[in-house]
Amino acid sequence: MKKAILLVTSALLFSVSAQAEVKDCDELHDEIETKIENNGVEDFDLIIVEKDEVNDHKGFKVVGSCEAGSHKIMYKNNYKA
Repeated sequence: MKKAILLVTSALLFSVSAQAEVKDCDELHDEIETKIENNGVEDFDLIIVEKDEVNDHKGFKVVGSCEAGSHKIMYKNNYKA
């Protein structure tokens, strides 16, 4: 019984740690850029900023977090209607 509990606990801890994997900013930027382009958006800005600089970028919204939360990826659609 103790072995079964230990195995289940170990499996849960392993799955949680895998989900909390630190994502590289350039890799995540490229993934998000591809998704935006696949949705037909042509004129947009996608930037990587330090988390403390988020409020300095008016008109942008946070669409991703990377490097263990130390950086944010921000998006702005430049489409003019």
